[in-house]
Amino acid sequence: MAGPLTGAVAELRRWAASEAMALTGRVQGPPSAAPGRPASTVADALRRIGAVHPTVPLPGVRLLGKRAAAADLRRDAPRSCGGAFRVLRTRDGHLGLSPPP
Repeated sequence: MAGPLTGAVAELRRWAASEAMALTGRVQGPPSAAPGRPASTVADALRRIGAVHPTVPLPGVRLLGKRAAAADLRRDAPRSCGGAFRVLRTRDGHLGLSPPP
């Protein structure tokens, strides 16, 4: 059975393989790991959709990076690569907002 470190390494590899890792981190810095399990979550959702609709071809987790590349998005932490998301400091932590265009 995989331990926590092994699971974290596997998730980091999935995130990097999704090609979306290139979008996480600061402009002048290296790509960084995203919090949570974004690549595994997308892979799980695609598997569930595929189970319900087995004849529909579905993309893999590389969909995350491909969509961003098609839109010519770049990393720009702490803002989102599209520019709308902002992290605001609050009295007791932080709040993330993604206002409509």
